[in-house]
Amino acid sequence: MENNKAVPVLALGGLLALGLILAKKAPAEPKSIDIKIYDSEGNLVVAHSPLSLIEGDSYTAVVTVVNMSTKAGEPWKANLDVGFQIFRVEEGYPATQLMAKVQRTEFFLAGQTVEFPYPFTIPVGYGGDTGYVAVEVSGGGALLDSARLDFNIALAPIIYEADVEVR
Repeated sequence: MENNKAVPVLALGGLLALGLILAKKAPAEPKSIDIKIYDSEGNLVVAHSPLSLIEGDSYTAVVTVVNMSTKAGEPWKANLDVGFQIFRVEEGYPATQLMAKVQRTEFFLAGQTVEFPYPFTIPVGYGGDTGYVAVEVSGGGALLDSARLDFNIALAPIIYEADVEVR
């Protein structure tokens, strides 16, 4: 009878140990790209999941790129190509460009971090759609890293006004 009680306890202990092993995350790989969106007054748009941008408003995406290039295991200088574009997604249709791709080649020192600002405006009429910012960094003819930041496009409020004249 005592042995029957030990089996469930051992099974529970084994499940707990397995859970701890599975819950342990592998160390995150360092990212070489970070994207932040600022409103027209320079305030960081608070990252909900996803961000909410308002049709008709102006924003600036600030893309931070870190040169993680190495040579013989040592950090090394490099020319990196940074591509930036914005897409709009309307339900039931393929993504369309909201902002054409901007491609630039920049020289980076070993381990250098550079910020690139990209101003843009969400056109009126896209409220209710979604979109995303896409960034790709390449060097030596190969894609090195990419990042994507999703956002919702909120409807701009309609301000109802009328001018009535009685004669």
